[in-house]
Amino acid sequence: MFGTLLSLLLIAVAIIYLRQRLSYADISKVFNEDFYIAKPVTINVYSGIRQELAETLILPAAKAYVDAPAEYRWLPSDNPFDDLEAGKLDIAIVRRVGRTASRPNVGFVGNVMDSTLMLMSPNQYDIHDLMDIANFTNVNIKVNNPAARQVVTDILKVYPEIAKNVNITDNLNATGIYAFIVVHPSTEIAELVKNEPMHIVTFNRLNKGDYFIKGVTEETFFNEHRFYEKATFDMYRNSVKYYPGLSMRGKLLYYPTLKYKYTIFAHMKFSAPAVKRILHALMKKGIMGETEVGYDPDRLVNTHPGAREVYLEKRIYTDEPRPLIWQGF
Repeated sequence: MFGTLLSLLLIAVAIIYLRQRLSYADISKVFNEDFYIAKPVTINVYSGIRQELAETLILPAAKAYVDAPAEYRWLPSDNPFDDLEAGKLDIAIVRRVGRTASRPNVGFVGNVMDSTLMLMSPNQYDIHDLMDIANFTNVNIKVNNPAARQVVTDILKVYPEIAKNVNITDNLNATGIYAFIVVHPSTEIAELVKNEPMHIVTFNRLNKGDYFIKGVTEETFFNEHRFYEKATFDMYRNSVKYYPGLSMRGKLLYYPTLKYKYTIFAHMKFSAPAVKRILHALMKKGIMGETEVGYDPDRLVNTHPGAREVYLEKRIYTDEPRPLIWQGF
C-alpha cells in the first residue's frame, strides 16, 4: 500500500514539474498525431527550359529531400533572380548569367557546361549528314540520356521530310546511329568508337560551321530554343586525342554541332542534401564537367552550401591558394 502511494506521489510531482517547464502547446505537440506525420512540401520552380526536360533531367533528386511528399509548383517569372532573392522561388533554371554575388539569397548550383551533341554513325552506313537518312526507310537514333532525346526531337522538326523515317530509342544495342549529349572527354564515346569505328554526322541546316546565326531556319530554331547555342568540336586535336576511332568526312577540322547553355540556382535556404543529389545525378549522367578548378569562386557567385560541398569533394573548387600565374584573372 505504501509503495502504491509513493508511486502516485512521484507521478504527481513529475506532472507538476513538467507543467512548470513546458507550456500546454509543447506538451500537446508531443502527443499530437500531426507531429509524427511529415507535412507535404511544395518546391517552387522557374524553368527557362522545357518543363518536361527539367523534370526528367535535373530535378528528380530534389523531390526526396525531406521525408515527406514533395511536388513541384512551376511558376512564371519576369525576373527569377529577384524572385529567388525574395524567397518566392526555391529553384531557378536560367540561361547562363554573369555575377550574382550581390544577391545573398541566390545560391549557384551549377552550369551544365559544354554539354555537346555528338551525332555519330558506324562506318558501314553512308550517313554523313542528317539529310542522308532520306535514303533509308527506317533508322534508329540511339540516345544516351533524356537531354539527347530532347535535342534530337527538336532538330528533327527542322527536318520534317526525314522525321517519319526515324525512331528515337535508348536501346544502345539496336542497329542505327548515335546521338549522345556528353562533356568531353567522354568515356561513353571512347568505348563506343574503340569497339566500332565511326564517323561524325552533321546537320547543316542548323550549323554549317560558324558561330553566327544566319538565315530564317537558324534564326527560327535558336529563337525558339534559347537554351541551345552553336558549338564546334575540334576534330584535329580532341578527336585524335580522346576518340581515335572517330573520323569525319572531308577536310573540316571542326565538327559543327550545338550544346546546352543553362545554369541552375537555388535559394540559399533550400535543402543542401537535395542540391547535392541534383549535382551527383547530373555528373552521373555525364553532362556536367568535373575537371575545372575554381579558385576564389565567390568573387562572382554565392555558391549554395550543398553545391560547395560537392565541388570541394570533386576538386572543382579548391581551398588552396591561387597560383601566381592566375593573378589578375
